[in-house]
Amino acid sequence: MLRNINSMIKTGIILHSVIQADECIRNNLHAGNLLFSTHYSVDVYLKEKYSIDCQCISKLWNTDEVIAYKNTASQRVDHILQALDSRIAPVINQEVSLKMRYFTPLYSYLGKYCYCGYSLFISSIKKIIEKYNLDKIIVYNARSNTFLANASSLEEILSGLFDNIKIEVVSSPDIAINKLNKIKQIIENIIFKNPLYVFDKIVDLYNKEIMPRLRVFNDIKLNILLMDNLYDLIFLKNALSQYNVFHFLSQEDRFWGKRDLLLGRGWKNLFSLTPQRHRTIPPHLFDIPLTGNLDKIFVTDIKADFLANINHYLDDLGSLKSLQEKWPVSLAIWGNSPIRGLKALVVGYLRSAGIPVLGSQHGALFGDAYEPWHFDSDFNRCDFFVSYGFTGEDLRRLYPDRDIKMKVLPFGASSPSRSARVKTPIDIVFPLTNSLSSFEGGMVRALPDRLAEAQIALLEYLDSLTDLEIYIKPFMFSGDHNSAVIPVLQRMKNVKIVDYMPLNSFLRKYHPKVILIELPSSPLYDALHLDSEIFLLDNPIIPYDQTALEQLQKRVHYCQNVSEMIAKLDLYFKGGLKKKRDQSFYHHYMFKDNTQGNILSVIDKLVGRIDPST
Repeated sequence: MLRNINSMIKTGIILHSVIQADECIRNNLHAGNLLFSTHYSVDVYLKEKYSIDCQCISKLWNTDEVIAYKNTASQRVDHILQALDSRIAPVINQEVSLKMRYFTPLYSYLGKYCYCGYSLFISSIKKIIEKYNLDKIIVYNARSNTFLANASSLEEILSGLFDNIKIEVVSSPDIAINKLNKIKQIIENIIFKNPLYVFDKIVDLYNKEIMPRLRVFNDIKLNILLMDNLYDLIFLKNALSQYNVFHFLSQEDRFWGKRDLLLGRGWKNLFSLTPQRHRTIPPHLFDIPLTGNLDKIFVTDIKADFLANINHYLDDLGSLKSLQEKWPVSLAIWGNSPIRGLKALVVGYLRSAGIPVLGSQHGALFGDAYEPWHFDSDFNRCDFFVSYGFTGEDLRRLYPDRDIKMKVLPFGASSPSRSARVKTPIDIVFPLTNSLSSFEGGMVRALPDRLAEAQIALLEYLDSLTDLEIYIKPFMFSGDHNSAVIPVLQRMKNVKIVDYMPLNSFLRKYHPKVILIELPSSPLYDALHLDSEIFLLDNPIIPYDQTALEQLQKRVHYCQNVSEMIAKLDLYFKGGLKKKRDQSFYHHYMFKDNTQGNILSVIDKLVGRIDPST
């Protein structure tokens, strides 16, 4: 009788990884139940290995709904952070003699991903319950986001949210051994498949990391702070000998220690100058008006993160302030978004002290596509911004209602290296975009199910072309955690898979006639200068500016969906598709003459407190 009652209970199970999927099947939890996932790799894995259906929660949403959730997240996060800064920043500033905000620099960008993750996940459960008339939900436990070390678990955020349905949270299997095996496999792939890449990286490390930091400081020289990771500005590490250069090393960019480093005079960590102090933030200062459960979850998580880190942040800012008294920094430079931790606060402190900050573009879709979160990640974190080519006018056209305070310097991207070696000709390369969990912001970049289904359709189409030289180029370090199509790649027969080198290295070795890009992103910029046909899929969540799109469509075969892309490819192979080599988009949004010279020149002017426009 009990079995009959249980069989009548309609249950949905939510999985987050292929390891959990295996455990679910092993324990026969899937029998008679509906399976859902937060990462499309689970759907593909279950279908390929077990012929079992699973539905990623992104399938419950359309583009307009996701954009609406992004907008709501932006409004709520900005409001909450401003409220917290207005109550807590004055208390901290009075004690440490600073004049800056704390919550806005720390959480204005990543906080929006967190808030969207909470809201889309909780709303997805509501949709699942309503659409499938479920009586029970089983959720494998996980952290509710990957951006905050103290993020609430799903068990914590779901507790008490659903009164009319049973929510059961089960423990996840131990994945430590699986992670170690993946790391071992990655290392073996890189070392044995591409030893020259490893050698180049070692030489790079010595020339760009070790040697610059061993230079002796000069009391006469002015001081510049370089903030790793410099991305396209990496050349500056060997180009600023006329200055004393301090190097900020973010925690995630090194293999030693647990703290950020500020290096100068050899390897000395200048953040160790100030002794550690313990400060207490009165708990009542976090009591701000909130509108609902999502606000409460968000404040709970950022409060935990803030209290866990603020003491050592303030100690290190105190060290930087002491450094300023002896070695005043004239200019700070970053090449990748200072969006988290001490790096975000250092930029905020320097700007509050009137020290100019120069930032730089580090990928695609900045001034040519609509993504207002770039203000939180980049545009609001510098006084001057080196773009690949977009201008202040382009930005004002994209965002007519935004107050754009930083000055855009359209100096171009670092020129693509033109290899002197003879490249191996190939027919097609397909660089695969990585796949993100809904807890990693996957839903707000591109709907994961649409992206993965496009990838699978293109992979199966390419594998059917038996007489062509075709390469598939996944992200380096790809696995089930960041790619949805690993099982599909494993059954490919007529394509070659190169997963042991980055795309720009691949393009220095091979010359493809055709390049497929299923999501507008950095691979497009890697390909624009090549004598290749480019096929590009649309992404309505981050749409192109109309002016930029008109220029781009003169260079690429722009497709609204994967069926259109396959149809155009068929036409190309029959000789019925006209070549596209117009470079107006490339020359406006990416390439400019004398990029490095112009950057060095503006640095000299900024250090001398001279307006770059002069």
